[in-house]
Parts: sequence; C-alpha cells; structure tokens
Amino acid sequence: MNMRNTESNRHQIRVFVYGTLMRGQRAHHFLEGAEYLGEFILDNYAIYDLGSFPGIKPKNDHRVFGEVYEIVPEMLPTLDRYEGEGSLYDRVKVSAGGDAGTVEAYAYVYKGNPGSEPLDGKWGTPKKDYVWYACYGSNLSADRFRCYIEGGLCKENGNVYTGCRKDRSLWTDSRIRRYPGRIYFANKSSAWEEKGVAFYDPDAKGETIMRLYRITKEQLQEVQKQEGLWPQWYGRMIELGTEDGLPVYTITNEVPITRNAPSEKYLSLIRRALIQECGVPEDEAEEYLADI
Repeated sequence: MNMRNTESNRHQIRVFVYGTLMRGQRAHHFLEGAEYLGEFILDNYAIYDLGSFPGIKPKNDHRVFGEVYEIVPEMLPTLDRYEGEGSLYDRVKVSAGGDAGTVEAYAYVYKGNPGSEPLDGKWGTPKKDYVWYACYGSNLSADRFRCYIEGGLCKENGNVYTGCRKDRSLWTDSRIRRYPGRIYFANKSSAWEEKGVAFYDPDAKGETIMRLYRITKEQLQEVQKQEGLWPQWYGRMIELGTEDGLPVYTITNEVPITRNAPSEKYLSLIRRALIQECGVPEDEAEEYLADI
C-alpha cells in the first residue's frame, strides 16, 4: 500500500516541525492556513545544528521539541520540495506527545551524518555557554550539589537552598579528576554546626580529588553566589584547565582564613561521596581525608 496516496485521500494530514517551519522562523509562511495543534515532544530522536537549519536522527534517550500542524493534502508536496524530501530528508511517520496526548504525524528526518553532538533544547534558541565546575567538598555528592541547582531541602544538614533562579536544569555530564593542590577545612559554617568546610589551595603539595559537573557558566555564577562571594569564603574563581574543549573552574577563598575542623556529618558526607560516587577505594579515601 502506498502510504502517501492513502494520506492524500484524507481530509487532514499532521506534520511535526522542529526548525525553520516553526512559528517565528523564516519558513513558517509555508504553513499559512494550517491548524496549529500545539507544542509536542518527539522521544528517542535527537536534534542537530546543521548550520542555518537543523536535522533530526533517531537516538535513544533523547528528545526533540517541536510543533504539530494539521495541513490539507495539497500543502504536502510544497513541504516535500522545501525539505528536499528523498534527497536531504526522509519524510517518516512518528508519534509525538503533547498536552492533548499522543498524535501520529509526519516528520522530516535528516538522511546524512550530522557530524556534531546533539543540541540541548529547541533549535533556534541561544546556545548555552557550558563549563565544568570542579567540586572538592560536600558537592562531591550529587544529591548535595543538586540543592544548589534545583533548590530545596538538603537532607544532610537540614538547610533549604534557593537553587539557580533562571536555569534549574541539571548537569549534562559528570566525571572524576585529580588536580595539583590540597584541600583544607576552615571558617565556621552555620550550615554545618559552626564547624569548618572545605577550601582549595592550588599551591599546596599533593593532589585533590574533584568531581566535575558540566553546567552553564550562568549556573556556576549563581552557585558561587550561594556559596558566598566574600573573600574569606568562595570569592575566588580558578581556572584549572580544559576538559573536552570546555574550561574547568573551581572556587575557593581569596584571603587567609582560620583553620577549623569539620563536623562529623560534613566529613562523613565527603567520605561517602568519595567511596560510593567517585569510585575511590575505602582505604585510599580514609588516607586522603586523614592527611588534610
């Protein structure tokens, strides 16, 4: 059975668009007179930036944000010509989900090799400026660091955090690295029983185990504000190098501060994160913390 001939005999055809055909984009006029059904999500596809236009390809655990329209059959050949159907794109049937449920629609799937990593979010929105944030204290724990991004109650110390105000999306990658320098405990933190918290001295002999989170530069700036921008807290930002072409930053104090032992809760959290999340052997973790 010829699927396209079958569809052409129907009164309406649905199309899922995700690039230049969307509202506000340069080719939206090709959908003039079509009925807008709303925003929809196409699961298990990824979207790629191909320059002046995007393309999608099947990819598990990814999603594409787009719009669905109902068009009359006479509009379909025009869309096919615009998209280069059969040469640049294939028109295929997909299932997209939205507020009104799941709909069957046509989508134009790129035939070539994108040659790049998938985009985050919708095509046409400003690209996010990603960095790596290198943590060495309680933020070695993903649950603990989540409080600085999403906000909410930290179960480890009972404090409620505001989180990032503009972008609360979680990190897109995390990895463990070691850098020259050593951490030490200092100051009096009201969040940790007026005991010391971790700071980083890049000039000290030894190495520091750090967990890198791939977040936006804007999120890093908001995290630094929550940690404390004062010179005796975390007012100093240090670039440690690059990872996958992105800068790696950590934060620490700017001026000399008084050493102070950490609370047992704080130390236990770091110890647990090193062993359970960072893959550090228990005996090595104990030796690492004992030397601080």
